[in-house]
Amino acid sequence: MRQLSYIAIMVSRTNLHDGRVNQKLRTRQALIHAAWELLKEGKQPTVDEVAEKAMVSRATAYRYFPSRDRLLIEAVLNREVTPAKTVLDDIADDSAGEAVGRIQQHLYSQVIKNESLNRSLLRACQDEWMENKNRFVLRGDQRLPLLKEALSRRRKDIEPRELDNLLYALATMVGLESYIVLRDVCQINQTRGNEIMNWAVRKLVDAVLK
Repeated sequence: MRQLSYIAIMVSRTNLHDGRVNQKLRTRQALIHAAWELLKEGKQPTVDEVAEKAMVSRATAYRYFPSRDRLLIEAVLNREVTPAKTVLDDIADDSAGEAVGRIQQHLYSQVIKNESLNRSLLRACQDEWMENKNRFVLRGDQRLPLLKEALSRRRKDIEPRELDNLLYALATMVGLESYIVLRDVCQINQTRGNEIMNWAVRKLVDAVLK
């Protein structure tokens, strides 16, 4: 299974499969940290100003963050990231289904808490894709590392290829995209939407384990 960290999932125009991966991750995190520090000072910094504070070249900064809005939104949302151990603190080590259900509820609550910011980030990513439809647009997200941690409890019980399939299938069922489908397409309220997605992810994990 791919071993990408939370930060790795967020990289925009920089290819993490080539060159100095750890250095790229540090550079991107430095930009996010610098943006947050400037925001805390009451400023609305440009990408150039963030690059200067992070001691990164302007060209490099724009490779990671083509737009100012994208950078500032991710800087704010990055403050909401919760370690997997905190989310799963009281879940039994062998309870993968319960662990995945807890993660779904956690991510769903984070979407509701920051719905406008999350929708704005999605829009910014889609705008980037429209400019160049031949490349991936990777954005800030914590679902993969959280789901990996939950599934690691039963890793030995699932064939590696199937474990990958399960991880990526679950990734489509938690977070902003599934929330938007339930709210905008299905016209379901937030409470009922949470119940449906929690039921779905638990059922999927149980089915694979059986």
